[in-house]
Parts: sequence; structure tokens; C-alpha cells
Amino acid sequence: MIDSYDLTLWLHVAVMGYWLGSDFVINALTHYFKNAKDLPVPQRMKLWDFLLLVDQHPRNALILSLPLGFQLAGDLDLSPIKGPALVALWIAAISWFAFIWVLHFQVGNPAYRPLSKMDLTLRYTLIVGLFLIGVGSVLGDGPMIAKWLGAKVALFALVIAGGLGIRHYIAQVYSVIPALKANGSTPEVEAVITHALNWGSYVLYVMWVMIFVIGYLGAAKPF
Repeated sequence: MIDSYDLTLWLHVAVMGYWLGSDFVINALTHYFKNAKDLPVPQRMKLWDFLLLVDQHPRNALILSLPLGFQLAGDLDLSPIKGPALVALWIAAISWFAFIWVLHFQVGNPAYRPLSKMDLTLRYTLIVGLFLIGVGSVLGDGPMIAKWLGAKVALFALVIAGGLGIRHYIAQVYSVIPALKANGSTPEVEAVITHALNWGSYVLYVMWVMIFVIGYLGAAKPF
């Protein structure tokens, strides 16, 4: 019978596959949207909306990876987050998971902008906190017992930062959506879309490398 550690490990690997699979779909949709200059605007906007819907899945995976990773670390006695603290982390992650879906379905609603800023603040806080914990653990001063685990935590913080970078480029596309709807495809609009989605893809490629390294560190535990 599978024990709780093996089940958590399996879920952790499955979530990583879910994350990367969703990212591959998003990357393909991004290039299709960028090059669909002759597509009627209503159809192109449906493609954009679908792209943003699929983009929720890597966000799901990111949030789920956090408690799953700390659950594994706690089971191996490599992390101080155990017992009630781990339960609290799971509750916080599930709440955050529900929160991002509420925000997704309220995109464009001014009443929800303060909540969107809260989400951004949480991500910035996690980036700083996890990076400091990870680097400190690699140097031998942090709370994580194993240095490879500290490296994973630091890289995970950079992955979250990469997600914010992609969000920045998505915002650039949003800035020309009104012009696209009003005037259709123009060289000015397409220049912004092409620049933003190209650079968003570059950030995504770097994130893939970091995710693969995170997976390697967890499997090989090299140091």
C-alpha cells in the first residue's frame, strides 16, 4: 500500500507535469495569437481569452507546488515547517488557489483591483522570503537542513518572479487591446503585441530551465 510520503511525491511530480504541459500549450497559443493578424478581431479576442484561461493552470500548479514541496521536506525532517505550521500552509495555499480563480473571473472589474494588488503583494513577499530562506540555507545559515533543498527554494522564488515578468508583458498586450478592438490590426498594435509576447516567451523559456533544475535537485539531491 502506498504511504503518505510516496503519495505526496507522486502528486508533486504530477503537478510539475501539469505545470509544464500547460506552459507548452500557452506557448503555442501565444505564437498563434501573435501571428493571427488576419483573423477577425472577435475571433482573435476569443483566442486571447482562451489563452488567459489556460494561463490559470500554471498558476494553479505554482500554488499547489508550494505546500506539496514543504510537505515532502517536512516528512524528510529537512524543514522546520511541520505539524500545525504545515496545516496552516495548506489552508493558506488552498485559500490562495480559490482567490486567484475569483480574480480571474473578475478581470476588468474595477472593484477587484485592490484584491489584485493584494495578490501581487503576496507574490512579491514570497519571492523575497523564499529567496532569502533558500540562499541562507545554501550558505548554511537558513532553516532548510539540506543545501540542495535551499537551492530548490531559491529557484522556486525566481520562478515566481518569472511569472510576474510574464504578467508584465501580458499587461503590455492589454494596453493595446482597446486599439485592436476599435481599429483592427495596425502596425503599431502588432509591434506592441509582438514585442510583448516574444519577451514573455523568453521569460517562459528561462522558467522552464529553472523548473527542470528544481526537478533534478529534488531527484538527485546532489549536495
